[in-house]
Amino acid sequence: MGAIGLLTLQMCKMSGSLCVIAVEPVEKRRSLAEKFGADHVIDPTSVEAGLKIKELTDWKGVDVSLENSGSYRALHQAIRATRYGGSVIPVSWYHGEAKGLYLGEEFHFNRLTLVSGARVESEPYREHLLWNRERVYATVIELFKRKKLSVRGIIDPVVKFNQVVEAYR
Repeated sequence: MGAIGLLTLQMCKMSGSLCVIAVEPVEKRRSLAEKFGADHVIDPTSVEAGLKIKELTDWKGVDVSLENSGSYRALHQAIRATRYGGSVIPVSWYHGEAKGLYLGEEFHFNRLTLVSGARVESEPYREHLLWNRERVYATVIELFKRKKLSVRGIIDPVVKFNQVVEAYR
């Protein structure tokens, strides 16, 4: 539930998702997820997130899992959390060896669709006839103009320009 995850959460709610479950180990980000409308917020350091999500959905799982962290372990939990025939969308860019990712029985039995998320610079997009970079930018800017998306609390700390280098350290 970093910046991308928190914005994604808002867009899911705006798009009509009836139940959005956020997974985040950092307390401040869990609080922001609640503020932005998450129906359930899970701390993956205290429970196995995929199984907790199954429990919260009467053991059916979610229709769609969006994994924004770039963690292979989180991707595995997203796979566990997704219902039979559901979709898992790894939005992030994954690096290195895939430790913690198991493409075993849950992945195969659940007949999941794995959809590669696109980075802004990754054109053409999967839906290239409908979406391009200009339309994505225009849509996001319009959502901010209409006050449908908020970054309040996401950008932290806010510092004066002459303090940027020190804040980054």
